[in-house]
Amino acid sequence: MHRKAESWFVLGVLYVGCVYFFVLMEWIFFVTKPSFFSTASPWDKVSSLAVTPLFLLIPGVAAIALIGVLSYTIKPHFGRAFLLVIACLIPSAVLSDTVFLLIDNFTYTLFGFGIILSKSPWHLVYAVLFILFMVAFTRLFFDAARAPRHSALFRRLAVVSIILIALSAGAAAVVYATGGVESPSMQYNPSQARRPNLLILSSDALNARHLSAYGYERDTTPFLREFIKEAFVCENCFTNCAHSGGSLASLFTGRLPTTTKLIYPPDILRGPDAYRHLPGILGELGYHRFDISERHYADPYDLNMRNAFDIANFRTSRDTAFAVLPHALAERFGLQQYFLSQTFDRIESRLLHAFGLKWMINVFEEVIQRRGVVVRDEGRVKAALEFIDRKGEPFLVHLHLMGTHGPKYGSRNRLFSVGKKQAEEWMDDFYDDAILDFDGYLEEVVGYLEEKGFLDRTIVILHTDHGQKWVTHEKLPLIIRFPRGEHAGSISANVQYLDVAPTILDYMGLEIPPWMEGMSLLSGAPDPTRPIFSVSVKESEAIGNGRYAKPASFAPIEGLGTISVIICQRYFSMNFGTEQWSNRFFWCNVKEHTNPCDETDIPPREALRELLVEHLREKGFDLSKVEVPALEK
Repeated sequence: MHRKAESWFVLGVLYVGCVYFFVLMEWIFFVTKPSFFSTASPWDKVSSLAVTPLFLLIPGVAAIALIGVLSYTIKPHFGRAFLLVIACLIPSAVLSDTVFLLIDNFTYTLFGFGIILSKSPWHLVYAVLFILFMVAFTRLFFDAARAPRHSALFRRLAVVSIILIALSAGAAAVVYATGGVESPSMQYNPSQARRPNLLILSSDALNARHLSAYGYERDTTPFLREFIKEAFVCENCFTNCAHSGGSLASLFTGRLPTTTKLIYPPDILRGPDAYRHLPGILGELGYHRFDISERHYADPYDLNMRNAFDIANFRTSRDTAFAVLPHALAERFGLQQYFLSQTFDRIESRLLHAFGLKWMINVFEEVIQRRGVVVRDEGRVKAALEFIDRKGEPFLVHLHLMGTHGPKYGSRNRLFSVGKKQAEEWMDDFYDDAILDFDGYLEEVVGYLEEKGFLDRTIVILHTDHGQKWVTHEKLPLIIRFPRGEHAGSISANVQYLDVAPTILDYMGLEIPPWMEGMSLLSGAPDPTRPIFSVSVKESEAIGNGRYAKPASFAPIEGLGTISVIICQRYFSMNFGTEQWSNRFFWCNVKEHTNPCDETDIPPREALRELLVEHLREKGFDLSKVEVPALEK
C-alpha cells in the first residue's frame, strides 16, 4: 500500500475503534441502570450495541476519506499535513467525548459532583479539560498515522475492524428486515376537516376540589370561574396515571399506560405506539406544534413520541438524533436511534454547559425542590405565545406549568398565605396561591388569543396530569372551551384523560383511530359503570449513593406499584409494593362526587379485584412474577 494511502487507512481504523469504544461505554452506562433498555428484549439490547456504531461510522469514515482524497490534490507538504490534522480531529472528538462522559459519570456517581453542578467560573475547568483531551488525542492520532506502518498491531486492528463492521451490518440487516415499524398514516384530507387551533394548558398536580370553578370556598380561580360559562365542563374526571409522563402520554395517545407500558421514566413508547398519537395526526394536517413540559419526566422526545411536535422544550427534532436517518430508515431502527439520541443529548448538554453556552438543568432536583422552589412558568407562557405569533395558524400548543407541583410553592402573588411561613410541605394556603397564579396565566393566554382574533378558532383544554401527592382517586379538572362556546355545559358521568384525543378528533369531523381506547365525550355521556383504570409506579430506589432516585421499572409488572379502577364513585386499588404496605388493597369513595350511583350498581370488592387481575392479563403482564394479593377475610 502506498505510504500516503496507508496513513489514511490507519486513521480510518483508529476511528472505527473509537466509535465502537464510545458506543460500548454508553451502552454499558444505560444497560446497567434503570433506562429505556430495562424493558427491552435481549435481542434489542444486543442489536442496539451492534447497529448503533454504523450511524457514526458511515459519516465519519466518509469525511476522513473525502479529506484524504483532497490531500492528493495538494502538493505542498504543509498543506497535506494540515489536512491530516483536520481529519485527526474526527476520531479525537469521539474519544474525547467518551473520556469526558466517563469522568463525569465517575465523579457524579461516587463523589456527588459533576458538570451539571458546576457553576461559573468552575464550569471552565471542564471546558479546558475537554480542550486538553482534544489536543492530546489529535496529536496521538496524527503521530500514529505518520509513523511507520505494516506493524502486526495495525494489521490486527484492521482485521478486528472488518469483523466488527461485518457483524454490525449483519445485525442491521436483521433489524431492518424484522424490526421495522411503519408509522400509521390516517391519510386525512385537510380540506375535508375542520382545523381549529388547539391549546392544551395544564398545571401539575391540580386537584379540582381546590378550584373555585369547581365549588371551592376560596376564590382561587376567578377568571376560570367566568371562563367555564362558555365551556364544556367535566365534573368527575380522573387520570390514568399517577405520574406526568404516563398521564400526558395517555392524553395524547388515547391509550392506557397498561397498553403502552409507559408509566414513569425511563419507560418510553415503543414500536407502533411511538407513532400513534394526536399530535402526529395533527402534523399530517399541517399543524404547527409546540410543547413545553418537563425534560425527562414528560418531554415528548424523551418519551419517544415520534413525529409529535416541531419544538419540544426549546429543541427541534433536528436537534436530536431522530434526524440522523431519513424517515423511512428511522422507522426501522427505532430503539437504536433513540439510544443514539439520548447519547447525543448527554454529551451535547455537558459540552454546552462546560463552555458556558447553555446551562444544564438538573430536572430531578428541580422537581423535588432540593435547592428550593424553582418555577419558570412565566417564561413558559411567553415562549408559547411567541411561537403562536411566529408560526400562525393552525397550531397545537401544549403548555404544562409547574407552579402547583409542590411539595412547596413559590407564588408570584400571595393572597391566602400573606404573613405566613411555608414551614411544612403541602400547605393549603400556599397551594391555593399557586392555583391563583395558574388562573392568572390562563387569563393572560386567553386574553392574547382574544386580542389576536384566535379565540373563536381555538379549542382551549384545561387539565392536569395527576392529583396532588400523585394520587389517582382525586377529581381532576377537565374543561374544554370549543370555538364560539360550542357544546357549553357540563357532564357528570365519569370521564378520563384518555377521552380527550377522541373528543378532539370527533369535533374536527375525523375518524377516531381504532387503536384509541378512549371515547368522544361529544357522542353522549359514558356509562357510569365504565371502569377507569389508573396505575402508579413502584417506590423509587436510590441510584448514585442516594443523590437521586429513579423507579425500578423493568419487565412488565416489576415496575408497577399499584393498579386501580374507578366505577361510579367507588375507587379500588391493588398494591404490589408489599415491602412498604401492609394493606394490599385500598378502597374508598371519591370525595365530592357529583353523580354517585346506587350501591347495588357497583361491583363488590371481589369482582373489582378480579377485574384488575384480568385487565393486567389482557394487557400482557406476567402475573407469575408476583404474588397477586388475595382479599383478606
